[in-house]
Amino acid sequence: GYHAEVDRVVRQLAERLSRRHRRRQRRARRGLPDLKRTLRESVGHDAVPFRLHWRHRRRERGTVFVVCDLSSSVSRIARFLLLFLHRLTDVLPEVRTFGFSNRAGELSASLRTQDPVRAVEEALFVWGKGSTDYGQALFDFRDLVGRDLDHRSVVVFLGDARGNYFPPRLDVMREISRRARQVFWLNPEPADRWGEGDSLMRHYAPFCLHVDRCARLQDIERFADRLLTLSR
Repeated sequence: GYHAEVDRVVRQLAERLSRRHRRRQRRARRGLPDLKRTLRESVGHDAVPFRLHWRHRRRERGTVFVVCDLSSSVSRIARFLLLFLHRLTDVLPEVRTFGFSNRAGELSASLRTQDPVRAVEEALFVWGKGSTDYGQALFDFRDLVGRDLDHRSVVVFLGDARGNYFPPRLDVMREISRRARQVFWLNPEPADRWGEGDSLMRHYAPFCLHVDRCARLQDIERFADRLLTLSR
Protein backbone atom coordinates (compact mmCIF):
# COMPACT_ATOMS: atom_id res chain seq x y z
CA GLY A 1 0.00 0.00 0.00
CA TYR A 2 0.86 3.70 0.00
CA HIS A 3 2.40 3.75 3.50
CA ALA A 4 4.62 0.74 2.77
CA GLU A 5 5.81 2.38 -0.46
CA VAL A 6 6.60 5.61 1.41
CA ASP A 7 8.63 3.64 3.95
CA ARG A 8 10.50 1.81 1.16
CA VAL A 9 11.54 5.07 -0.53
CA VAL A 10 12.46 6.67 2.80
CA ARG A 11 14.51 3.62 3.77
CA GLN A 12 16.50 3.71 0.52
CA LEU A 13 17.35 7.41 0.88
CA ALA A 14 18.18 7.04 4.58
CA GLU A 15 20.47 4.06 3.95
CA ARG A 16 22.36 6.01 1.29
CA LEU A 17 22.81 8.95 3.65
CA SER A 18 23.74 6.64 6.52
CA ARG A 19 26.51 4.97 4.49
CA ARG A 20 27.95 8.35 3.54
CA HIS A 21 28.08 9.53 7.14
CA ARG A 22 29.50 6.29 8.50
CA ARG A 23 32.49 6.88 6.22
CA ARG A 24 32.78 10.46 7.50
CA GLN A 25 32.57 9.24 11.10
CA ARG A 26 35.45 6.81 10.55
CA ARG A 27 37.60 9.62 9.17
CA ALA A 28 36.58 11.93 12.02
CA ARG A 29 37.49 9.30 14.64
CA ARG A 30 40.97 9.02 13.15
CA GLY A 31 41.38 12.79 13.61
CA LEU A 32 44.02 15.12 12.16
CA PRO A 33 47.81 14.64 11.98
CA ASP A 34 49.51 15.85 15.18
CA LEU A 35 52.61 17.38 13.60
CA LYS A 36 54.07 18.79 16.83
CA ARG A 37 54.03 15.44 18.60
CA THR A 38 55.28 13.61 15.49
CA LEU A 39 58.26 15.98 15.10
CA ARG A 40 59.02 15.98 18.83
CA GLU A 41 59.27 12.19 18.93
CA SER A 42 61.25 12.06 15.69
CA VAL A 43 64.26 13.70 17.41
CA GLY A 44 65.44 10.31 18.61
CA HIS A 45 65.28 8.94 15.07
CA ASP A 46 67.61 11.42 13.34
CA ALA A 47 64.68 13.76 12.77
CA VAL A 48 63.01 11.20 10.52
CA PRO A 49 59.35 10.77 11.51
CA PHE A 50 59.16 7.27 12.93
CA ARG A 51 55.46 7.21 13.72
CA LEU A 52 52.68 9.55 12.64
CA HIS A 53 50.52 10.65 15.56
CA TRP A 54 46.93 11.79 15.26
CA ARG A 55 45.09 14.51 17.15
CA HIS A 56 41.52 13.59 18.00
CA ARG A 57 38.77 16.14 18.31
CA ARG A 58 36.48 15.79 21.28
CA ARG A 59 32.90 16.96 20.93
CA GLU A 60 30.10 16.54 23.38
CA ARG A 61 27.11 14.97 21.73
CA GLY A 62 23.71 16.16 22.79
CA THR A 63 20.16 15.10 22.19
CA VAL A 64 18.29 16.04 19.02
CA PHE A 65 14.71 17.01 19.89
CA VAL A 66 12.30 16.83 16.95
CA VAL A 67 8.92 18.53 17.41
CA CYS A 68 6.39 17.82 14.63
CA ASP A 69 3.07 19.43 13.85
CA LEU A 70 0.88 16.39 13.10
CA SER A 71 -2.25 18.25 12.02
CA SER A 72 -3.73 17.38 8.63
CA SER A 73 -2.08 20.29 6.79
CA VAL A 74 1.42 19.05 7.71
CA SER A 75 0.88 15.31 8.22
CA ARG A 76 2.35 14.22 4.86
CA ILE A 77 5.78 15.82 5.38
CA ALA A 78 5.73 14.96 9.11
CA ARG A 79 5.30 11.30 8.17
CA PHE A 80 8.36 11.51 5.90
CA LEU A 81 10.51 13.20 8.56
CA LEU A 82 9.63 10.78 11.37
CA LEU A 83 10.29 7.72 9.21
CA PHE A 84 13.52 9.22 7.87
CA LEU A 85 14.92 9.95 11.32
CA HIS A 86 13.94 6.48 12.52
CA ARG A 87 16.05 4.98 9.72
CA LEU A 88 19.10 7.05 10.74
CA THR A 89 19.39 5.80 14.31
CA ASP A 90 22.74 4.11 13.65
CA VAL A 91 24.47 7.40 12.77
CA LEU A 92 22.49 10.01 14.71
CA PRO A 93 23.01 10.70 18.40
CA GLU A 94 20.07 10.25 20.72
CA VAL A 95 16.87 11.51 19.10
CA ARG A 96 13.66 12.27 20.99
CA THR A 97 10.53 12.95 18.97
CA PHE A 98 7.37 14.84 19.89
CA GLY A 99 4.09 15.40 18.09
CA PHE A 100 1.26 17.87 18.52
CA SER A 101 -1.75 19.57 17.09
CA ASN A 102 -2.56 21.52 20.22
CA ARG A 103 -1.25 19.46 23.16
CA ALA A 104 2.19 17.88 22.67
CA GLY A 105 3.26 14.35 23.58
CA GLU A 106 6.43 12.30 23.25
CA LEU A 107 6.61 9.64 20.51
CA SER A 108 10.12 8.31 21.16
CA ALA A 109 9.23 5.04 22.88
CA SER A 110 6.63 3.92 20.33
CA LEU A 111 8.92 4.75 17.38
CA ARG A 112 11.72 2.80 19.04
CA THR A 113 9.74 -0.33 19.95
CA GLN A 114 6.97 -0.65 17.34
CA ASP A 115 6.90 -1.09 13.60
CA PRO A 116 7.80 2.45 12.44
CA VAL A 117 5.00 2.79 9.88
CA ARG A 118 2.39 1.71 12.43
CA ALA A 119 3.90 3.94 15.13
CA VAL A 120 3.80 7.02 12.87
CA GLU A 121 0.20 6.39 11.82
CA GLU A 122 -0.80 5.92 15.46
CA ALA A 123 0.94 9.19 16.39
CA LEU A 124 -0.90 11.04 13.62
CA PHE A 125 -4.21 9.63 14.87
CA VAL A 126 -3.60 10.38 18.57
CA TRP A 127 -1.80 13.73 18.40
CA GLY A 128 -3.03 15.16 15.09
CA LYS A 129 -6.54 16.13 16.20
CA GLY A 130 -7.94 19.46 17.29
CA SER A 131 -7.21 23.07 16.39
CA THR A 132 -3.48 23.68 16.07
CA ASP A 133 -2.09 25.70 18.98
CA TYR A 134 1.65 26.33 18.70
CA GLY A 135 1.84 28.28 21.95
CA GLN A 136 0.38 25.39 23.94
CA ALA A 137 2.62 22.90 22.13
CA LEU A 138 5.74 24.92 22.97
CA PHE A 139 4.66 25.09 26.61
CA ASP A 140 4.08 21.31 26.72
CA PHE A 141 7.38 20.54 25.01
CA ARG A 142 9.35 22.66 27.46
CA ASP A 143 7.71 20.91 30.40
CA LEU A 144 8.19 17.43 28.92
CA VAL A 145 11.94 17.82 28.33
CA GLY A 146 12.69 19.75 31.53
CA ARG A 147 16.40 19.96 32.29
CA ASP A 148 17.28 17.56 29.45
CA LEU A 149 17.24 20.59 27.15
CA ASP A 150 20.72 22.09 27.54
CA HIS A 151 23.64 23.74 25.72
CA ARG A 152 24.39 20.53 23.78
CA SER A 153 20.84 20.09 22.47
CA VAL A 154 19.58 20.63 18.94
CA VAL A 155 15.86 21.36 18.52
CA VAL A 156 14.11 20.84 15.18
CA PHE A 157 10.57 22.11 14.65
CA LEU A 158 8.52 20.94 11.69
CA GLY A 159 5.32 22.83 11.00
CA ASP A 160 3.58 25.59 9.07
CA ALA A 161 3.46 27.79 12.22
CA ARG A 162 -0.24 28.51 11.67
CA GLY A 163 -1.53 28.96 15.19
CA ASN A 164 -5.23 29.75 14.66
CA TYR A 165 -4.69 33.10 16.42
CA PHE A 166 -3.94 31.45 19.77
CA PRO A 167 -1.24 33.13 21.92
CA PRO A 168 2.16 32.30 20.34
CA ARG A 169 4.03 32.04 23.69
CA LEU A 170 7.11 33.81 22.39
CA ASP A 171 8.44 33.76 25.95
CA VAL A 172 8.66 29.96 25.80
CA MET A 173 10.21 30.01 22.32
CA ARG A 174 12.79 32.50 23.57
CA GLU A 175 13.63 30.23 26.52
CA ILE A 176 14.00 27.16 24.28
CA SER A 177 16.33 29.09 21.97
CA ARG A 178 18.40 30.37 24.89
CA ARG A 179 18.84 26.94 26.47
CA ALA A 180 19.53 24.92 23.30
CA ARG A 181 22.71 24.82 21.26
CA GLN A 182 20.81 25.33 17.99
CA VAL A 183 17.19 25.61 16.85
CA PHE A 184 16.00 24.83 13.32
CA TRP A 185 12.56 25.25 11.79
CA LEU A 186 11.31 23.35 8.74
CA ASN A 187 8.20 24.85 7.16
CA PRO A 188 6.32 23.17 4.28
CA GLU A 189 4.78 26.46 3.11
CA PRO A 190 6.43 28.80 0.56
CA ALA A 191 8.36 31.60 2.27
CA ASP A 192 6.13 34.31 0.77
CA ARG A 193 3.21 32.95 2.83
CA TRP A 194 4.99 33.02 6.19
CA GLY A 195 3.58 36.41 7.11
CA GLU A 196 0.01 35.85 5.95
CA GLY A 197 -3.06 35.35 8.12
CA ASP A 198 -2.47 33.34 11.29
CA SER A 199 1.13 32.41 10.39
CA LEU A 200 3.52 32.88 13.33
CA MET A 201 6.65 32.11 11.32
CA ARG A 202 7.90 35.70 11.28
CA HIS A 203 7.60 35.78 15.08
CA TYR A 204 9.41 32.48 15.69
CA ALA A 205 12.12 32.91 13.04
CA PRO A 206 14.38 35.26 15.11
CA PHE A 207 14.82 32.47 17.68
CA CYS A 208 16.05 29.96 15.05
CA LEU A 209 19.48 29.51 13.52
CA HIS A 210 17.88 28.48 10.22
CA VAL A 211 14.35 28.48 8.84
CA ASP A 212 14.02 26.42 5.66
CA ARG A 213 11.20 25.38 3.41
CA CYS A 214 10.65 21.64 3.65
CA ALA A 215 7.93 20.32 1.37
CA ARG A 216 9.54 17.29 -0.33
CA LEU A 217 11.40 14.17 0.70
CA GLN A 218 14.52 15.62 -0.95
CA ASP A 219 14.28 18.63 1.39
CA ILE A 220 14.28 16.27 4.37
CA GLU A 221 17.28 14.40 2.99
CA ARG A 222 19.20 17.66 2.58
CA PHE A 223 18.36 18.78 6.11
CA ALA A 224 19.23 15.36 7.59
CA ASP A 225 22.61 15.58 5.87
CA ARG A 226 23.24 18.92 7.59
CA LEU A 227 22.04 17.55 10.93
CA LEU A 228 24.34 14.54 10.69
CA THR A 229 27.29 16.79 9.87
CA LEU A 230 26.57 18.88 12.98
CA SER A 231 26.25 15.76 15.13
CA ARG A 232 29.58 14.13 14.24
